[in-house]
Amino acid sequence: RAFTTPSDLFEALKHAYITPIANIDLSTSLDHQLQFQLRKQRVINVLKLWLGQHSADFFNPTKQSRDLLNGLHVFIREHISKDLPRHAVLLTRLYHRMDPAKRPLASYEGAPEPDPREKKHARVVNITTYGSLEVARQLCIVSHEFFCKIEPKELLGLAWTKPDRNTQSPNVINMIHRSNTVSNWVTASILTESGTKKKVKMFEKFIDIGNHCLALNNYNSLMEIFAGLQHTNVLRERKQWLEENLISIRYAEQIEEWCTLLIANNKRGLRERLAKRPTPCVPFLGLYLTDILHIEEGNKNSVDGLINFRKCSMLAASLKEIQWFQEVPYKLIPVQELQEYIRFTDGTTSPRAKHIEQKSVESEINFLNNKSLSLTSRDSTADMFDERIGMWIDWCEKMSGIEKVSY
Repeated sequence: RAFTTPSDLFEALKHAYITPIANIDLSTSLDHQLQFQLRKQRVINVLKLWLGQHSADFFNPTKQSRDLLNGLHVFIREHISKDLPRHAVLLTRLYHRMDPAKRPLASYEGAPEPDPREKKHARVVNITTYGSLEVARQLCIVSHEFFCKIEPKELLGLAWTKPDRNTQSPNVINMIHRSNTVSNWVTASILTESGTKKKVKMFEKFIDIGNHCLALNNYNSLMEIFAGLQHTNVLRERKQWLEENLISIRYAEQIEEWCTLLIANNKRGLRERLAKRPTPCVPFLGLYLTDILHIEEGNKNSVDGLINFRKCSMLAASLKEIQWFQEVPYKLIPVQELQEYIRFTDGTTSPRAKHIEQKSVESEINFLNNKSLSLTSRDSTADMFDERIGMWIDWCEKMSGIEKVSY
């Protein structure tokens, strides 16, 4: 998509399949017949790869996708089925397997049973109704659902930063706003508690949830929780709690461990974990947005009038990694009432959340990128705890759009 369109690519593939090699009489040369057959095989291989890894180009509810899919049906029927019937059958099977309308429903066989309510008779579901593990499980389900909706085309050309981002990258924008909402929820849930002991208990609850998210490879929700805990007012309260020995030191140390994993050395710890391809997994989306921004800004689309395939290869590597994590779902059973709560279907996280306003996506991503670069340029052995915390306070306020309100 950086240099062509799906319809143009399909027409080029059809032309390569149908049109014989120039100035060659295939009826008199066995060698050239074999070359032409080999070219047909390569066209079919490209179609298989395209349909298998980028099926959204064919199954989107748009006129372009419908035309592309109809063209593929005609091409298989009128050409491939006559020349290479076995490959025509394989392409047809692949098409049916990738069709979202024909995919099997999710199976929960072998999934752990949801934990029961901790507050059995509570009329209103909230963060304390269920245990930390079950809340983390439901966060995994919801986060993976948002993550899987992101299509590769939404990440090309920095589409999520453009004025028409809501139409060009709707699912990226939805996930960014989802992250903002979760961070706001974490902050508001702590600060709106009526007493110090309740605030401390809520703070510890979110750290326990974050640890379960880490164990479940849900790094995006872990980052959301971490950002919410780094809000200025939460840090001020935490400092007082530590001075008064109201909070265990292990919880404070846990925050620093997350900081090392999620931030330090250009997120080296997180990158090492993701390099092992743990599945199921929800990686931190901001990591890929930052990497793609670097690739787009640091490399030209063309070099000496030719397509810069080195840039295309780097973009493809990032997109391929995202698709890898999208393919394997969590085998967890949804808890309907808890899902409704953490999806924030009522449009807010607390009465105080009315004070929260969204910032522009451009400023969110650019701010995160600049801070990431600042951290990366420092000596990795230096003690950057205070500086990192300060940067992430600012980042949290930018990403969440939290105005400095008095709780």
